[in-house]
Amino acid sequence: VAEGENEEVDESHAIKPRFVYEISKYVSERLIQAASNRDLTYTIARLVNVAPLFKSSVQKSPCAGIVPIWTNKVLKGAEIEVFANFDEAKLSFVYVKDVLKILKRFAQQRYKNSIYNVSANEKITVKGLLALIEKISGKQAQRTILPQEGYKDNVAGNALFVNRKLISDMKIEIAGLEKIIEETVGPIRPNKKETSSPM
Repeated sequence: VAEGENEEVDESHAIKPRFVYEISKYVSERLIQAASNRDLTYTIARLVNVAPLFKSSVQKSPCAGIVPIWTNKVLKGAEIEVFANFDEAKLSFVYVKDVLKILKRFAQQRYKNSIYNVSANEKITVKGLLALIEKISGKQAQRTILPQEGYKDNVAGNALFVNRKLISDMKIEIAGLEKIIEETVGPIRPNKKETSSPM
């Protein structure tokens, strides 16, 4: 939602939506800000892909869902299809428990009339994400590289949303992608079959 390549986008950065979905987000923010003149106080949280997500929720957020979907496939030895440019396409994530902690603090401490980017201040290529899943799961991915290219990014060109206000206002540290994948591997990894002793 902002122009520029390899640019860090903080809360003060000018927003320039590119298509209808992004416009709807931007218009909502502007309407809320306009309503603050009528004694409405607000706190807006811009959430980057929240992970890990499981079960039906991954269908609603395919970018965040890529973590449990790919982790599951790697652990099962199932094939993963990736686009030809998977070594340059970039993604950003934020740890779901950190999001809940932040939203709870918003509600309790009433940060008035503020906008916060909620992100882990890091991005990773799709290739790097797959390599990290392999490292943490201890399994090798079975991948097929498709001839066509996919989206090079899912956030603002190659820009990275950074949460400078969270760091300065709340002193919050957000877990990195390794923590997300570790918690994803745990529930998905098949349990060893228990052997029963003879009666």
